[in-house]
Amino acid sequence: MSHTLKNIIRLMIEARQLEANRQIAEMQLAAYSGEELSGLRMVKTSPKERQVLTSQQVPAAC
Repeated sequence: MSHTLKNIIRLMIEARQLEANRQIAEMQLAAYSGEELSGLRMVKTSPKERQVLTSQQVPAAC
């Protein structure tokens, strides 16, 4: 397997792991909604920006 292909697969796996971590963070944040979140700064994004961020899918081939 070529070095480039190995890097692509590694990056695809890393992207999936980051997406899973993002989803976990969202669930944790939802669990705390209603309680004061001291020290947490949320970045405001527009619905269009969120759609772009959440629509980036990792192919199932990895």
